[in-house]
Amino acid sequence: MEKRKHMKFGTFIRKYGKVIIGGTIIGLVIFCAVFAPLITSFPPDKVDVSQAKLLPGGEHILGTDTYGRDLFSVVVYG
Repeated sequence: MEKRKHMKFGTFIRKYGKVIIGGTIIGLVIFCAVFAPLITSFPPDKVDVSQAKLLPGGEHILGTDTYGRDLFSVVVYG
């Protein structure tokens, strides 16, 4: 029976670090795309001029645009 050689952690990270980081980013994007309705609390196309140009915070994490659309919803759905 052959004995398996174990790779040191530093060597593993140097060899596969970019793959791990890239895979994590792609996984997060796919997660946001699939679960966008559960992550956001406002529809991305809802226009509410009374909520226009709000600063980040409170109900709107990233604020609102000139038409009152929630920017966080627009980014997640985009």
